[in-house]
Amino acid sequence: MALFPCAWATVGLHPKYANQFGPDFQSRLVRMAQNDRVVAIGETGLDYTGVARSSGTVKQKAVFAAQWLVGRSSSVTTLARNLPLSRMLLETDAPYLLPVAAPAGSQFSHPGMVLAVAQEISNIRGTSVTEVCRHTTSNAVRLYKLPLY
Repeated sequence: MALFPCAWATVGLHPKYANQFGPDFQSRLVRMAQNDRVVAIGETGLDYTGVARSSGTVKQKAVFAAQWLVGRSSSVTTLARNLPLSRMLLETDAPYLLPVAAPAGSQFSHPGMVLAVAQEISNIRGTSVTEVCRHTTSNAVRLYKLPLY
């Protein structure tokens, strides 16, 4: 990618190669995903046709989940660090995915946890929660044409 500054990449393992996925590949995937030129985890999913069927449903699901977690941790962090605040919105992935900074004992996510998401963004960016909230609220108001109260 260094040879082509206008090129961006996705990294991942196509489902038909799910049998080749193991701890070594996962650690390589994590390292590759941390490259600033990698914008997503790609070639993932479930494919039960043709050659891909031979890798099996259970293995494909396990590989998909592992790659999804890699993408969640590295791509989201890269976006949180590099995406201008003027283009960012916040969400909680409710009800299933808890924010990193969710209150102890939480079992399900809900929209009220958006402040925990803002806190994590502020930690990654090295800015205040107030600054993150100011920008993301303004963006939501503008995008969804919300009334100001």
